[in-house]
Amino acid sequence: MIRLALSPRMKAYAHRQPWLTGLASRFVGGSTVDDVLDAAESLAGRGIASSVFFLGEYVTEPAVISR
Repeated sequence: MIRLALSPRMKAYAHRQPWLTGLASRFVGGSTVDDVLDAAESLAGRGIASSVFFLGEYVTEPAVISR
């Protein structure tokens, strides 16, 4: 499973599947920092608080998550 999750081919396939991306879209603000911050801002504008976490099970560079 980890090998599949790390596969660029599998990632590209998963991103092309609307039913897969639809499952996560309610809980995931985006795949980039800017997307996530935009989503959090949009929620705040509607009076909804949010928490932002970097889900980095496969992160190899600690600097990526310490921003």
